[in-house]
Amino acid sequence: FVLASIDFMQALASQAPRVEAAGLEDVLDALDEPVVLVAPDGMIVAAGRAARAWLGDSVRRGAVLTDALDPVLAGPLGQVVARVDTSGLRETVHLPAPHAGRNRVTLTVEPQRGGVLIVGRTAAAEFG
Repeated sequence: FVLASIDFMQALASQAPRVEAAGLEDVLDALDEPVVLVAPDGMIVAAGRAARAWLGDSVRRGAVLTDALDPVLAGPLGQVVARVDTSGLRETVHLPAPHAGRNRVTLTVEPQRGGVLIVGRTAAAEFG
């Protein structure tokens, strides 16, 4: 079990240009939470194993985030990433989970020096 705060993930992300991407991915792979680091041009810098399980195997270093995502997520998440990158303000969004049945994903998009950090968690669907 690995517990990582947003502050810890921000610290890792701020070191991204100095940390070999493969080494950063080893750290992200150890986390239970899906984490993706995205450069300002939309290119994925690093993505953990949980992110690939949640968002699809195409979410890998070197891919363009919106091209790698399921269409259900690509538009809405791409818009949030662009807003956060421009505004420098954190946003949290709740979107359908393309690979998790009727669940939804909650994604926090954090501004980083030189891009954004996406951290997710699942929210079970509520039935009333």
